[in-house]
Amino acid sequence: FCFLAATSVLSAILATVFQVRGGEDRYYLGEEQTGRSASFTFVRSLGTFFILYGTYIPVSLFVTLEFVHIIQGFFMAWDERMRARGIPLGARSTNLNELLGSVHHVLSDKTGTLTENVMRYVACAVGGEVLDIRTDPDIMRKRAVEQKLEPARTMIRSLAVCHAVVPEIVSGKDSSKATGEYQGQSPDEVALVTSAREFGVELVERSLDSITLNEFGETKEYKTLAELEFNSDRKRMSVIAEEPDGTIRLYCKGADSIMYPLMRPESVPVTLQGDVDRFAVEGLRTLIFANKKLTKEQYDTWFQKFQAARNSLENREQLVADVSAEIEVDLDYVCCTAVEDKLQHDVPDTIAFLRKAGVRLWVLTGDKRETAENIGYSSKLLDRSMEVIHVQADSTESLRKSIDSACERFKIEVHHPTKSGIVRRASRSLKESLGMLANEEPMPGEARDFAVIIDGPSLAFAIEQLPEEFMSMTDYCKTVICCRVSPLQKAQVVRLVKERRQATTLAIGDGGNDVSMIQEADIGVGIHGKEGSQAVRAADYTTAEFRFLKRLMVVHGRYADVRSAGLINLSFYKNFVFTLQQFYFQFFDAFTGTTIHNEWYVTFYNLAITLLPPFAYALFEKDLRETTLEEFPESYAFNRDRLHFGFRSIMEFGLGYGVYHSLAVFFLTRWGLGTSQIFSNGQDGGFQLFSVALTSMVVFVVLIKFIIASRSVSWVMLASVVFGYLVLFLVPLVTSRTVSPELLGVQSMVYGNGRFWAVGLHIVVSAYVLDFAVLLVRKYYSKNITLELKEYEDQTYRVGCCTG
Repeated sequence: FCFLAATSVLSAILATVFQVRGGEDRYYLGEEQTGRSASFTFVRSLGTFFILYGTYIPVSLFVTLEFVHIIQGFFMAWDERMRARGIPLGARSTNLNELLGSVHHVLSDKTGTLTENVMRYVACAVGGEVLDIRTDPDIMRKRAVEQKLEPARTMIRSLAVCHAVVPEIVSGKDSSKATGEYQGQSPDEVALVTSAREFGVELVERSLDSITLNEFGETKEYKTLAELEFNSDRKRMSVIAEEPDGTIRLYCKGADSIMYPLMRPESVPVTLQGDVDRFAVEGLRTLIFANKKLTKEQYDTWFQKFQAARNSLENREQLVADVSAEIEVDLDYVCCTAVEDKLQHDVPDTIAFLRKAGVRLWVLTGDKRETAENIGYSSKLLDRSMEVIHVQADSTESLRKSIDSACERFKIEVHHPTKSGIVRRASRSLKESLGMLANEEPMPGEARDFAVIIDGPSLAFAIEQLPEEFMSMTDYCKTVICCRVSPLQKAQVVRLVKERRQATTLAIGDGGNDVSMIQEADIGVGIHGKEGSQAVRAADYTTAEFRFLKRLMVVHGRYADVRSAGLINLSFYKNFVFTLQQFYFQFFDAFTGTTIHNEWYVTFYNLAITLLPPFAYALFEKDLRETTLEEFPESYAFNRDRLHFGFRSIMEFGLGYGVYHSLAVFFLTRWGLGTSQIFSNGQDGGFQLFSVALTSMVVFVVLIKFIIASRSVSWVMLASVVFGYLVLFLVPLVTSRTVSPELLGVQSMVYGNGRFWAVGLHIVVSAYVLDFAVLLVRKYYSKNITLELKEYEDQTYRVGCCTG
């Protein structure tokens, strides 16, 4: 728009000079043009040139981009390599396709995202010993059934009572019966209830006010008096039930950090903390079960408060939580269960690739520190050569000391690394991969190979009190693991990264507790998991497994970024070349605003002649092969800084190639053909001949530019260029016989003239001198990662052809 305004104002000023001051010498323009005041001429000319030069702005670009985004979304959905369990990738917000190619931070949930969320009970700590069914599958039945040890029987009973699971019922013609399967919001609960059935206590039926169990061969009914639900703040749930003998008992389970303060110290075994830590180190998910016997009076008094809280019209949730907490005290320890959740397929390789691509990885989980750290090692978020910094603070000052100590140790300043540093590291990594690394000095920060693990309370201090110091420390981390975090904290971390580093963030999760994080991030990815569809409904993109994130970002995201950037650059280029002809011609017609292009050429230039090549480029351009992108993560690191698109690239294509090519076309056409030409039959070609010839030269040069700009020329691109030339030929052929008789016969005079083709060849060669000069300079003096990989591809292809 600025260029449009500048050329329009300049043309209006020159029109005023030519038509007012020199009007007496241009009487042939008529008094309408020369007999007006300078101010009137300026205003009138300004409006004329704004309309005449309006084709500078590629209005069709917006429509083209929208169609391209939609089709790119279809390409993603049709990619069979991103389909699992019959679920394709879903693109809900296709206008974010380009951002997928420039992600700086990936923030991920753990359970169900990195892991399968297929829970399997494996061990427990009960009665002062650890019972591990991996070493002895019958150990629980031996203790509970054969030896009839009460701690083991109480534990299994707790598993079968304290939950929100229901048996799956199938209705038949005669009756309804259970299928043996259980349904519940939490896979942990389903795994524990299923294991209780295997150990002798089966959940048979559940209603609103009762639970029916087959307890060691005997059917018993427990009346459900109250259920205190789990949420992310409480991190525990309780069931108050009346047992068959009339005893009222509260069954409670929750995270160890929450349950410790709620249990009576004398009931907790001295070995419990060691057992919990052992399970966590193995990457197992732990829950502590406890119970408490209630008298009738205690229950009645408490239940009145509970009912009042549930019926409250104001602040209901907080009141219910407060009343629930009143009774969940002085509990007796029962057991600590350990559940296994395996990693998804190819998660370690995907994470290792993203790390090499320079993507900062954040894992936000509600698990214990030890569990999260163990999963970090198994998923290659962490490796043994990496130093892990544990941040655990109970105040702002202690957190500040931990951060200052880490920054001083690794010589970190409180600022974020520059983009150029990221590109340099990517270039160095690529040279190592290709065996091209010379004796280069290590770069600052290159040896800072460490990770940070921070817990929820410390993270709260970091977000609220020390955000810049915390981000400065994490800037040089390859991995940050935040454990024991709430859904709100997940969203706060995403917002912190976005606001403090102005970086592109991608959040990925599978459950309802990940929705706030997904919505806060620039790009939200939802996984079709076992915790409902809330994350999928809130996400911009949906997928079946975490491993597809690599292909989504590195192949589809990078291609979308490169293609859209090329589409925008080339759209400005083609309009600049076309419209600048109008500007140059004004110097030869006293800036009267006469168009050098026939009105039908102006209409069909963007509508049909140059319609398909931008589509072909934006849908099928591949600057590098998919196999290369998936082999060398450095290509993504270089592309992430979007050096191929921005103000510089638009200036290069618009004011660089656009201006130079337009000058070559206009003045070489005028030099070679003149504004009119006398043929052997005495006819004068006139203005229309020069107009058609000039427009044809513009189209020749512009369409060839699309082919030269493409690093992989497809048959679709060639077909679109042929289509453009065909429309160029048909426009005067059709319009001359209907609405534009002045073009009648002009086409045969232009295309039947050998001089026209000779001048056209001269123009094409002269115009692309600049393009090839730029290519040579970049190849030998300003080589980047993409060019190095392109050479690697060519060498590999040649070697393959020779050996084949």
